[in-house]
Amino acid sequence: MIDRTTRPSPWDRPSTEEELRFAAAWFDEHVDDVYRTLTAPSGSHRRALRLGDLVRAAGDQLPDLLPDRATRQRDDELAPSERLQVERDQGRFLRALLRNPATAVPALTDMRAPLPESAAHAERFRATGDLVLQTVTVRRAGNVAELTLANTMTLNAETNQFMRDVEVAVDVVTLDPATSVGVIRGAPMEYASYAGKRAFCAGINLKHLAAGSISYLDFFIGREAGLLSKLARGVHDPETARDVARLWICVIDSFAIGGGMQLTLVADHVIAVDDAWVSLPAASEGIVPGVANLRLPRRVGVSLARELILRGRRLSGTEAKQAGLVDAVVCGADVDATVASVAAALSEPAVLPNKLMLAHGIESENEFATYLADFAVVQADRMHAPDVRRRLSSRL
Repeated sequence: MIDRTTRPSPWDRPSTEEELRFAAAWFDEHVDDVYRTLTAPSGSHRRALRLGDLVRAAGDQLPDLLPDRATRQRDDELAPSERLQVERDQGRFLRALLRNPATAVPALTDMRAPLPESAAHAERFRATGDLVLQTVTVRRAGNVAELTLANTMTLNAETNQFMRDVEVAVDVVTLDPATSVGVIRGAPMEYASYAGKRAFCAGINLKHLAAGSISYLDFFIGREAGLLSKLARGVHDPETARDVARLWICVIDSFAIGGGMQLTLVADHVIAVDDAWVSLPAASEGIVPGVANLRLPRRVGVSLARELILRGRRLSGTEAKQAGLVDAVVCGADVDATVASVAAALSEPAVLPNKLMLAHGIESENEFATYLADFAVVQADRMHAPDVRRRLSSRL
């Protein structure tokens, strides 16, 4: 167990501001010890933990400062309006962890390790060139693997399962020695108004968010530090302690909304079909669009970033290209040829090492950690904000 100064926390109500301040100060002072205890118990060989598992383990060790397993389970059984806002306490722990360079770098590196189920899928994919998950499929042709987003009844709206499937697929493609380039594209939809038409991604599933089934730790934190970081910086191989990366092309059919647009921000090349558009409506939904607030101002300038994030402005494919968010706008009939041409260029031997070196200049890991530390607190607060709950109540 971890030695600590305790304070009462009955966990029958939301944490008070005084309790949150106490916990934040305690975590700032002791996060090194907590991290070492959780990742190398009793001085044993260090074990890698994803941030969600790390926070949950910290709660089980520090039940007076963080929600433990029993509290988390009780909270999950409550209606969203009755929940205890356990994410606020978890966010304070994450902020301390990610502000500390000694814990932030190894914790974020662990987030880029393959998911536990990815190894078995990767082995089968190497043999067959095919992967079918619940909401995603992958097929390899030559040295190119097409990752198809196939949550077809909901326009590829993001759920816990969807994001897990996409991350597993990214692991599998990245770990495949026969693949040089991955292509991410939406499948033809079954959703009535888009039946038979491809769509990229409609962003977070608001019905799931309203029902409280979007995970703070595994979705909001896991998407940024796991999936998107793997696309930008590569998958970290714990056995060799090296990063393995692939080049990624995104093809935007119809739209890339919210998390869909965030996905394109870490791609190496973005192609938009000529009737497609992009937007980031998170502010109107009451939440924060992940790390887009850090990335967009550098890409498009502060003024346009404000219009996109604060006012929810939509950009057509042509406008997105002019802003530097899209590399090519083509008609639907030309997508395959364009992808093939770009994939051939990205397959040149020197492209991959340059991608990895560019990642350092585009966004340092320390800078990313500092942003994510604050995001962890702000998003935890926004999830339970009264205006968000009012907006989402109509979705239940």
